[in-house]
Amino acid sequence: MKTRIPITITLGATLAFALTLACVPLAARAEGTVGTGNFSTAFASRYVWRGQTLSKGVVAQPTVGITLGGFSANFWSNVDLDTEEKGDDGIVLNETDITLSYAVPVGPVTLTGGFIHYDFDGVAGTGGTETTTGSDTQEVYLTAAVATLLNPTLTLSYDIDNGKGGFAVLALSQAIPAGPLSLTAGGSLGLNLKDKAMGLNADGKNFAGLYYGEVYLSTSIKIFNHVSIDPRIAYSSAIGSDGQDAIASVSVDGKKSIFYGSVALTAAF
Repeated sequence: MKTRIPITITLGATLAFALTLACVPLAARAEGTVGTGNFSTAFASRYVWRGQTLSKGVVAQPTVGITLGGFSANFWSNVDLDTEEKGDDGIVLNETDITLSYAVPVGPVTLTGGFIHYDFDGVAGTGGTETTTGSDTQEVYLTAAVATLLNPTLTLSYDIDNGKGGFAVLALSQAIPAGPLSLTAGGSLGLNLKDKAMGLNADGKNFAGLYYGEVYLSTSIKIFNHVSIDPRIAYSSAIGSDGQDAIASVSVDGKKSIFYGSVALTAAF
């Protein structure tokens, strides 16, 4: 069942989150701990995750996060704004993710271990029926980020609930000076490790192999002291025959590739 979101409640919750985050650095300093908070709302042409297209129209994706020392907590949601979709009953909240993590530097490498709870509501495949991606699930993950040229990052995740399998993402990014702006160009490559939540191949089986690739270009434009506008454009495509079959079955439009964009308003304290 999709959940209708009263606009007044959404705005009230947003303001409450923002006020809480504004107080985080003050409380952290009082306790002698370095603390930060951030609030962001992105508006995207499509909801795309690991190569899967999970919305037919525009979405809003609010995020609230806090960091105390090496510990971080993040609350993220996807709100479907396309009220013209067949079967819709208005603006709906169809996913909420909660992430808890801890980061520690080891020389030039930063290791981050964490846990993600995915709460899905109404995310369906091409047939209009709910897929494994539409079932709540949970992951544990470990990320290694190296502070060097191209900023390589490797993330290994394991679905301990619905998927019962792993997923790996190798990502690269590089800042590019462009006059008054600093652009960031990057890309990622996903490898499925028999995670059933990522969809099945043509034989109806979970698989290990290439899954998706994505390239993007982004920037951040500062408009106030702690506030920025962050535009981003990206192209994502399924890779490998198994990956193409799985992504086509999970994506709401049945497509294997997509060009999409987003603009986020971010406040960091």
